[in-house]
Amino acid sequence: MSASNSTSTPGLGSLPQPPAALLEVHRRVMDLLRSSPAGDIERNVKAVIQQGFQRLDLVTREDYDIQAAMLSALQSRVKMLEDKLAKLESSSKP
Repeated sequence: MSASNSTSTPGLGSLPQPPAALLEVHRRVMDLLRSSPAGDIERNVKAVIQQGFQRLDLVTREDYDIQAAMLSALQSRVKMLEDKLAKLESSSKP
């Protein structure tokens, strides 16, 4: 094995590079799959899954985190107002 056929990655040692012919075969096979019925099936399955997720009315993680933060802030505010009301009620009793 010559030095031109391998690369050195820190911590991983020497990894062999695939030959250019193998990379070309890989590229051609992937192009063929994209244009074949298998590629159409993959696109159709993705579309069906996306439609299913839309019907489930899912939210992104970011939206969920924002709503969770708002809920937490509102819970703190409600607790503070309840404490304040309790204090006012106890001070107004004879």
